[in-house]
Amino acid sequence: MGLNAVQSYPAERGLVAALLGRPASFHELGGRVTEEMFTEPGLRLVFRAFAGLASRGERIDMATVEAEMFRLDHRLYGELNGVSFLSAMLQAVRNDSHIHEYVRLVQREWMLRGCVASLNKRGLEAQQPDVDVMKLLAGVTDDMDGLREHASGGVDVRMAAEVAREVLARSFRNQEAREKGEHIQVRTGFDELDDLTGGLYRGELAVLSGRPSMGKTAVALHMALQAARAGRNTLYFSIEMSEDLFEEIRRVKRENYEKIYSKGGIEGDSEEELREAFEKLYDRCLRDLNSGDESSYIFKHHISRIEQQLSYYHRTYAWQDDKDQAVVDYIASMTDGYFCELTSKLFPGLKFPHRTYINER
Repeated sequence: MGLNAVQSYPAERGLVAALLGRPASFHELGGRVTEEMFTEPGLRLVFRAFAGLASRGERIDMATVEAEMFRLDHRLYGELNGVSFLSAMLQAVRNDSHIHEYVRLVQREWMLRGCVASLNKRGLEAQQPDVDVMKLLAGVTDDMDGLREHASGGVDVRMAAEVAREVLARSFRNQEAREKGEHIQVRTGFDELDDLTGGLYRGELAVLSGRPSMGKTAVALHMALQAARAGRNTLYFSIEMSEDLFEEIRRVKRENYEKIYSKGGIEGDSEEELREAFEKLYDRCLRDLNSGDESSYIFKHHISRIEQQLSYYHRTYAWQDDKDQAVVDYIASMTDGYFCELTSKLFPGLKFPHRTYINER
C-alpha cells in the first residue's frame, strides 16, 4: 500500500498570484523555486513565463508574462484563457509580503512529494525476495540527499542577508510607528471595510468598480479625504473630465454637504412626496426581508452582492440579526436616480424623474 502524495495547490497559487501582483519580486527567489515544484500545469506555465523573461533580461509585467505564456504553449494558454484563471487568487493575495512564506511552503511540499515518491519506489523494491538491504538503504539516502541539494542549491547567502536586514529594518520602523500611535496603513473611513481589509497598504492598487452613478467617485473622494485628514499626501485626477467639470463637481459636493449632510429631515417642494416614498420603500423592503422574498430588489441588489464580496474573506452578512438596519443600509446606499426609479417602479402612483439605473438581474 503506497503513501499518498502531498498537494500544495494553495501555496503554489499564492506564490504565483503574489508574483503577478509584484513581478519584480521574482528576482528575489534566487532559484529556490523551480518549474517542477508546481503540480498544476497552468501555474507551471506562468512560472515558466517568469523564468523565461528573467533569463533574457526582459521586463516582467502582466502583459509580458501573458505574451510569454502564449509563446511557450499557446494550446494551454487558450485553455486557461490567458491569466484570467488567476483572478480569484489575485483578489485573495493582497501584496507580496508573504512571497517568502509561499516559497518555503512550495519547496517543503515538493520535497515531501519527492520523499513519498522515493519511499513508494523503495517500498516496492523492499518487497523483492532478493533485495540487497544495504543497497536499498543507500538508494534512499541518495534520494534524500538529492532533494536536499536541489532545494538548497539556489539559495544566495548574500541576498538572504540583505533581505533579512531589509525586513528587520522595516519591522523596526513599523513598530516605532505603532508605538507613536501612527497607522501603518491608511484607513478608508468605512469601518466595516477597514475591519475586513485593514485599510489601504503601501504598494497596492485598489480598484473601485460598479455601474454608472453608483457612487464610485464619492467613495474614492471620501477615502482620499480620510487620507488627507490623516496627514497623507493625496492626488485626485481624472482622464475623463475637464477642469470646468471638476470645479462643477466640487461646487455640487459642497452644496451636498451644506444642504444634505449638515442638515436633518426633508425640505423643498417635493417634501411630502419624498417622505411618502421613503416610508413606502422602507415598509416594502422590511416586508420582503421578513417574508424571505429573494426576488426582491433588496435581496438582488444589496444582500446578495454584499454576501458575494464577504465570501472572499470567508465571512457572511448577518442581515437577519437586524433587518431594520439592513433596510436602512440599502436605502442609504442608493443614488438619487436609483431611488427615484425604484420607488416609481414599485409604487406607480409616485412620479419622479426617470432614468434607467436598475439592472433586473
